[in-house]
Amino acid sequence: MPQRENCDKISRSDIILERKVKRLCRAEPERRQEEDPPPGPDGEEYMRRRLFALLTAASLAVSVLSGCENLGTAASGGGQASAPSPSQEENTAAAAAAETTETAEAAEAAAAGGAPETEDSQSSVSTAGTYPVRMLKKAGADPVTGQIALVFAEGTDIPYVSLSEYMSLLASVYEDEKAPVFKIEKAIDHCFVVSRTDNGSDMAVSTADNTIEFLDYDRFISPLAPNIPVLPGRMVLDQTGSDGARALLEDTGESYDRRGGKVLKIDLAAYGISVMEEDGECYVPLQTLNDLLMPQTGKAAIFNGQELLVGIWGGEFVKGRYSVPAGPMSEAFADFNYRELCLSLDTFYGLKEEHGIVRFGDFFNETELTEDLSGTDPAVFDRSLKRLVLRYFHDSCSGFRTTSVLTGKDLEPDNGLGVLSDPNARTGQDMTYVNARKRHYPGIGEGKRVFLYEEYEDTAFITFDSFTADKSDYYTQGDRNNPGDTIEMISHAQERITRAGSPVTKVVLDLSCCRGGSVDAAVFTAAWLRGSALIGVRNTLTGALSAEGVRADVNLDGVFDQKDLLPSYVHVYVLTSGNTFSCASLVAAAVKGKAGITLLGTATGGGGSLDRLCTTASGAEYRIPGTLQTGIFKEGAFCRPEDGTEPDFVITNVDTFYNRTLLTEYIKSLP
Repeated sequence: MPQRENCDKISRSDIILERKVKRLCRAEPERRQEEDPPPGPDGEEYMRRRLFALLTAASLAVSVLSGCENLGTAASGGGQASAPSPSQEENTAAAAAAETTETAEAAEAAAAGGAPETEDSQSSVSTAGTYPVRMLKKAGADPVTGQIALVFAEGTDIPYVSLSEYMSLLASVYEDEKAPVFKIEKAIDHCFVVSRTDNGSDMAVSTADNTIEFLDYDRFISPLAPNIPVLPGRMVLDQTGSDGARALLEDTGESYDRRGGKVLKIDLAAYGISVMEEDGECYVPLQTLNDLLMPQTGKAAIFNGQELLVGIWGGEFVKGRYSVPAGPMSEAFADFNYRELCLSLDTFYGLKEEHGIVRFGDFFNETELTEDLSGTDPAVFDRSLKRLVLRYFHDSCSGFRTTSVLTGKDLEPDNGLGVLSDPNARTGQDMTYVNARKRHYPGIGEGKRVFLYEEYEDTAFITFDSFTADKSDYYTQGDRNNPGDTIEMISHAQERITRAGSPVTKVVLDLSCCRGGSVDAAVFTAAWLRGSALIGVRNTLTGALSAEGVRADVNLDGVFDQKDLLPSYVHVYVLTSGNTFSCASLVAAAVKGKAGITLLGTATGGGGSLDRLCTTASGAEYRIPGTLQTGIFKEGAFCRPEDGTEPDFVITNVDTFYNRTLLTEYIKSLP
């Protein structure tokens, strides 16, 4: 962030935090070994580095820790002080152990998750002004403009926003007919409650305990943007819009919702993050609310110090953030950026158990990423974040999209990981299949979506690389003769396969390079292949489960009947590979074992976790596998196809996948 006056000033809460860590690191080693680590980013090595960097900064001495109200400022210049030698550390810690009773009491309060009891403990904000907002709700639409009032934590450039301001912003992000209605009330004991008057869900923010709590997180964040599953609730395509748009999916009577039984309580104090209260308003860090509430809209909200940009995650619009000069972050902002990253990943990264991660503060220490992720150089932060998602996570969901505000648009290659501004930086795709297909289809997929319908003798081939559902009303906006998304492609294929005089008796759905996409479009496809489909979405964070039993109006005539189904004499083959991932793997799992459907190729790549679209306080965009999982049902139980689905017949020659003549002959030889 562009530095504000006094942004490097060390606040009383910083000193209290460091005091707490010294006590944890020095005075109570046996107790810490016996107990499970608390949540938060404060691993021992990181906090030692932060502590001694503060203590050795210019004009700071151990005597500063005496509890005085007016603290001196650290040296400016954007650099970080070097840590003293081990012998110096021990001497400093020994001196600090003998400090005043007042500071020790403050440390005890911080250790308990609260603030020291002073007259203004709930009031630490200073108004910074009103900033312009530019919001792009839909691609191709004109931006909507407005304003938002932001304040900053005392002596820092960390932006805070009142609950009333943010909830108004959040409601405006949704399309009008899907906009939630929020009501904010102040309860007892410094607790503010945000209620959804349209569905009865709540979010409680305590300025006394520094916590944010949801009794039903899934209900609070719904309804959601198109192409994002509703938990609990129906799929988007299974609803008739208020504008009269008709539903493409009809409930078979098998659908149900199970509300989550887990209370989601975010302990901000464990991360050294505060919520504040002043003049009857509750203020929360802007990025904290962005992390909790914005990803479900499919939008990114990024503040660059001059304006707040809200637009489609990863889209060109939000790249307007780079209008500010590149440069270092303040130490206070860099520290917050790191802590908020830990909070977001601890809460929403869906594969912690698979990676053996208890909390990310420890994981960053173990991988030696802590210093780079908590430093003031935004380019170093971005390189480390990309290394995290592409090297350490190394799954097909994780990816790096755009760099931080103060890094700028472009960044040099980083140790073989590629240019960080690469909009498609992602791992897990086996280029063997991609390159083999290009040999048979030169130019395919270069900057354009792949939608192919072909016929070879009596076999129809349908190919696409992602599940998409872009239209709000396919009955008035759809064009199946020139398919531009999955819904139109399937409708077009159904029309061609069932036309008068059609020779087609076999259908090959080629998902060998399909990486996933819209759950709605995947459910639509599975329902077309099977006649109906029962698909589930589960949130491991809350325990919520939504089962969707649907049939599809494939021919778009507004009637759910036999005309939407493939003829009984048509046999379906689904072509899969390790690149068949996420929703594509879900479709393969959903149709496997169904009479008249055969899987060919190699095992799918699995990936039952849905992407979570994330931002950092510094303005970088990245994605991770979130806590939402898709799956099928076996014996009534939810099953996640995380490990992939095996084919019925294995094809080892990759060229056979895309030489349609050879594949047609191979299919003829099957029993």
